Amino acid sequence: QLATECYKKSIDLNPNYIDAITNLGIIWDLVNDFTQSEKYFQQALSLDPTNISVLYNLANCHFNSKDFKQSMRVCQKIIDLDASFYFAYNRMGLCYTQLDDEAKAKVFFEKAIKINPDYSEALTNYGLVLQKLREYTSATEQFEKALSIDPNSDTALLNLSKSYFDEGRLEKSIEIAK
Repeated sequence: QLATECYKKSIDLNPNYIDAITNLGIIWDLVNDFTQSEKYFQQALSLDPTNISVLYNLANCHFNSKDFKQSMRVCQKIIDLDASFYFAYNRMGLCYTQLDDEAKAKVFFEKAIKINPDYSEALTNYGLVLQKLREYTSATEQFEKALSIDPNSDTALLNLSKSYFDEGRLEKSIEIAK
């Protein structure tokens, strides 16, 4: 609440303060008030419609509200503005995963990883899609890469154990599960 009040005062002093407006959108997104969140992101975009940070937060807002198609539209706009913004490809992949289109999700995770091979979140998400597609050996490779970058990733670790199990490598799966 205090942060919200501070940002509102900042906006009162400078109505064009995009960072304060964006941060209010993020706060509302965090408390799952997506209508308020979107309102602030749209306000920030009215000041700068090409602001990648605001667009990405808007895409996240739509994703969190389960409006995956709208999130994808915003991500596509980001990609059109900056094709190297790998977070948008990862978000697109997550949207396609939610829409049960693993083939398209795979393509977007691959694009994110091509741009940033050290993006452990995309490697993990890619591994999850590969698991769904029953490409267990490839999934295992992605989880291993993700863990080499972020050894504290519980999602990558748990799914690496599952991949080993799916491959029939039970001892390895049990070893990791411990």
